[in-house]
Amino acid sequence: MPRQGYWQKSKKVYFKRIIIWPFIQEMKKFAIYQAGILLISAISSSSPAVGQELQRWRFFHTPSKNIWCVYSNPGESLRCDVMNHAWKSWGRDNGGCFGHSFYLDNPGKSYAGYTSDSLKGSSESTVLKYGQRIKLDSTICESETTGLTCKNTSGGSLHLNREFYSLNK
Repeated sequence: MPRQGYWQKSKKVYFKRIIIWPFIQEMKKFAIYQAGILLISAISSSSPAVGQELQRWRFFHTPSKNIWCVYSNPGESLRCDVMNHAWKSWGRDNGGCFGHSFYLDNPGKSYAGYTSDSLKGSSESTVLKYGQRIKLDSTICESETTGLTCKNTSGGSLHLNREFYSLNK
């Protein structure tokens, strides 16, 4: 009989020391890690470095509200969505994604891609009026009545409008 009590007690000790204790320690580490990440992101998003403007995302659209773009930095990547277009769509892939997005990375060439979302109606978006240019690091975009043209310093380019698109010409 005393052996049974000993076994029950040692089972509890084993369970606490071998199974529960390491799990609790890992959860504490994870909680500290998550708190650190939240603190760092709060600090970096609320105050830019001295003498440096911190702007991770830059949204803009054409006056017709047909072309919506976002520029992300770091990464120097531009994505533009053409909402209404006359060209034949390149369809959907298995994930239900639409073929209305174009990308221009720097360095790099432009390419057409699939997305499951749309930039249309982005609340932070500003109008890039006809005749205006916007410089996004080493990428420049110009809005004209004939469409939106963007070029980067490594030779990549795109021209978008309702009737057609042109990449890297």
